[in-house]
Amino acid sequence: MDISQKLVFIFMEALELPAGTDPRSVRKVNHKGWDSLAHATLIMAIENEFDISLDIKDYDRITSFESAFLLITEKCA
Repeated sequence: MDISQKLVFIFMEALELPAGTDPRSVRKVNHKGWDSLAHATLIMAIENEFDISLDIKDYDRITSFESAFLLITEKCA
């Protein structure tokens, strides 16, 4: 499974997205379920799945699927 596929699963689970939702279209500003708890869950799942450690400054960078993907690829490089 590649980064994108893993991240789709993480977004679906952490943000409790309904089946059929494309997580690539979800943004922090347009998804009311993306609250502070969901954000923390998302961060922990990313750190665990990709075996990376995110800094506090990285937390605010994750505002969409794309931004999370870019951050992960930077950290895994």
